[in-house]
Amino acid sequence: MLAGVEILMTANTRIDVQDANGNQAYLQLEGHAGKPVRIGGVEDVAGFWYGITYSSDHANNHIKYATISNAGKPIPSNFSAALTVDNVPRGSLKVENTTIRKSGEHGIAVAKVYSSSLEVSELEFLQVAGTTIYKWGN
Repeated sequence: MLAGVEILMTANTRIDVQDANGNQAYLQLEGHAGKPVRIGGVEDVAGFWYGITYSSDHANNHIKYATISNAGKPIPSNFSAALTVDNVPRGSLKVENTTIRKSGEHGIAVAKVYSSSLEVSELEFLQVAGTTIYKWGN
């Protein structure tokens, strides 16, 4: 998605970036200073939608100059985050110059064993109910 694109997510929706039939999917959000890509909820409520889960290890999984809002819908008996780098199969993500705001739980979640699959720089977290970067597992 290019600079200035805005996507409004409806309640209980998510974006899953996953492999299909041996082809690695990717999601690249490329805004620029003053014109970020914006993905938020139809309603400006923390945890309105589930968030984005990266389950592919594609080199183009990159978020730059973006705002992710209203994601991280709490899940009973589990955790949630605006952005999740999954461990089944292994996902990867590079995030820079990005704001995560009004997450219902965590900002970004990543499995401890795959912490190196997440690269971050110049992040801003606003009104995140849980941990800004949550690492799960052993």
